[in-house]
Amino acid sequence: MYLRLPLIGFVTVAITLCSPASATYDPGTAGPLPLSYDYRLNKLCKPVVSKPLPTQCELPKVPKQSSKREFAELHVKRGLMLFERMMFAEAGQEFLVAAEADTTSLTAQMIAARYQLAMWQMTMKPVIREIAEELIVHARKLAPGNLDVMSTQAFLLQQKLKNSDALDIYNNVLQADPDHKFARTQRAEMLNSMGNMRAAMEDYNELIRKSASDHRLKFTRGTLYLRMGLNDAAVMDLTEFIARDPHVREAYLMRAMALSDSGRYTDALADLNVVIDGLPDGSTFITGTQERGTFLMRRAMVYFHIGDNNKAVADALLATTHGGRSDILRLQIFLKQFGHKVTINGKNDQVLLDAVRDCFGTDACRAELIVRI
Repeated sequence: MYLRLPLIGFVTVAITLCSPASATYDPGTAGPLPLSYDYRLNKLCKPVVSKPLPTQCELPKVPKQSSKREFAELHVKRGLMLFERMMFAEAGQEFLVAAEADTTSLTAQMIAARYQLAMWQMTMKPVIREIAEELIVHARKLAPGNLDVMSTQAFLLQQKLKNSDALDIYNNVLQADPDHKFARTQRAEMLNSMGNMRAAMEDYNELIRKSASDHRLKFTRGTLYLRMGLNDAAVMDLTEFIARDPHVREAYLMRAMALSDSGRYTDALADLNVVIDGLPDGSTFITGTQERGTFLMRRAMVYFHIGDNNKAVADALLATTHGGRSDILRLQIFLKQFGHKVTINGKNDQVLLDAVRDCFGTDACRAELIVRI
């Protein structure tokens, strides 16, 4: 399950390990780790302001008289429920309690290890990675041939930039089990980051073939298509993703880039309008004035390509002056250096507008202006 782009790596790692499976577990098998968690409660248990959680969403209480295994399983379940509520720190504590309570439970060790790896990705704190490494070492002792353990070890090596070692392990895991989703997903991401886009594409195609309903994979493949210059394919994947989840800003930006590169500027303009102005339901995507300036300049270029120079200049001017008087002064100095007749007074006036229009109509000046933004 992917949440939003800033958390995508974290949630990929943390949720992949949380797939429902059977209630029994043989450490020697290569199957997914078992979890007794009802994922139908996901939406039901999301916290809502002023509304108490339903009874079935309450964290299970841990009886005083319980075995180590029961104690660990209950804390794993509590951790998963907290994770679903985005209470990540509390969830992490529950996972560690479970791992420490039952050192023979591979499930508890692996969930805690992958969670710590996910947190290390976000914080880059060495102590978190050390905890993860200890848990993985212990898990390997419990089940040295288990594919989940091996793929998690590979993920750790991947994060330590030991890509060759990680790739060898991923290859071994997938040779033993071609349907191992975590290993194939992480190998695809690693190959992509290494620039081996064709090999990464093969993995993404296989993942989508096996999980056709997982629209999140379409976003990832769509961005890869865009990098490879396959714009029509990128548009198709990103369009399918947006239809399922219209609240991911980067999907609109990527599709706008693919559409622009294909010469479909009117369609690209529609996507940029969504990014800048928001969705009809009131959802907005821009978090700051500098960010707004960047997207305005992108839209200005699209306006320029479709021949609407007045709107192109208006957006370019807004983009360059989003920061106020100091930015206007820098713009005026820049334009004067390019030979335009402007008064360096920090005012957004008609003289400045005319100068920006003249600059935008000249290839060299326009190119330099975009770089400055």
